[in-house]
Amino acid sequence: MQFISEKEVDEIKAKKQKEWEQVRRSDQPLERPEEAIDNRTLYEKLKAQKNQKQEEFEEQFKFKNMIYKGLNDEEAVFLQQLADKRAQVEAETRSEEREELQAYRDAVEKLSDESDSIKPLSSTATPSASTSSSSSSSLTSSVPNKVPKSQLALIAGSIKTKRKRYAYS
Repeated sequence: MQFISEKEVDEIKAKKQKEWEQVRRSDQPLERPEEAIDNRTLYEKLKAQKNQKQEEFEEQFKFKNMIYKGLNDEEAVFLQQLADKRAQVEAETRSEEREELQAYRDAVEKLSDESDSIKPLSSTATPSASTSSSSSSSLTSSVPNKVPKSQLALIAGSIKTKRKRYAYS
């Protein structure tokens, strides 16, 4: 902290008065208004600012939370339409799933019926045919023979093995 003499204080006041007279309007006083001196500590000043901001923030949201206007007719109709659309989409999805499940069950039943009609023929076939069917049935013992073959064909078409690159020098 630096101490200044009374003479220096008077010089500073005179300088500020001259600046005031240059920027003063006709409706303002002739003498420059004195600056308000706040003798509070920095902690007290900052705490007061924080409390003031917190009060303003709480007051801003206090009335918004207290008053509930409810929905007007347009909003209620719009929300009802949204709910109806969602219910309709869910119902369509459920019906499509049921149809797909039924189609799958029908296909499995058809394949099992076909495999049942093929089994008696394979039992009367030559022993070499029975060994080939036993090797494929070892993959899936409970599933009929035609199902693994079609599954294997589908998988074989979808899986692509990586080719090794040979460096020729």
